[in-house]
Amino acid sequence: MGLFNAGRDVRTINALLTGAEREARRGGDALPGPEHLLLSALDLADGG
Repeated sequence: MGLFNAGRDVRTINALLTGAEREARRGGDALPGPEHLLLSALDLADGG
């Protein structure tokens, strides 16, 4: 795992978790759950 890949992975995880929090708030939930992570993942561009 190179430094470039690690940086890309960090950006992908950040986008995934931020999106999950957004989905949870939109649904009226205080904390994101697995369903919010799934919805967030579906919004990621292909190739993450």
